[in-house]
Amino acid sequence: MLALEVAAFAVCMNCLISLSYKLLSDQQRIRELKKRARDLSKKLDEARRRNEIEEMNKIFKEAMENNKELMRLTRKPMLVNLLLAMLLLYFANQYFKNASFALPILGFRVGWIAFYILASFATFPLVKRLLKVSI
Repeated sequence: MLALEVAAFAVCMNCLISLSYKLLSDQQRIRELKKRARDLSKKLDEARRRNEIEEMNKIFKEAMENNKELMRLTRKPMLVNLLLAMLLLYFANQYFKNASFALPILGFRVGWIAFYILASFATFPLVKRLLKVSI
């Protein structure tokens, strides 16, 4: 039963993180910047194949500017999530302090934080997709 509580905590944390990104950042602009980054990456590969050094430098500079704006847009939610995670993980540690979980597939036991991380990795993509969040 404790495993379900840790998994539920992981899902709740993922929801909070995703919602903070959704509410604190311009999701449409982030999607545009990510698409632009993919396009620039393709252009860079083409220029590399043609061995056009000047073109590669120009595209690389554009990509760096694109990434700089993307980082600027995600900075605020990232800081909010850091503080939120520190606070909630502190309280979760008090609650789940001595919990350990058997992982039969791997053949050993892990503490609650390792189980939380595994549950988070498993559920985060699903939560992001359900809430339509770009990070």
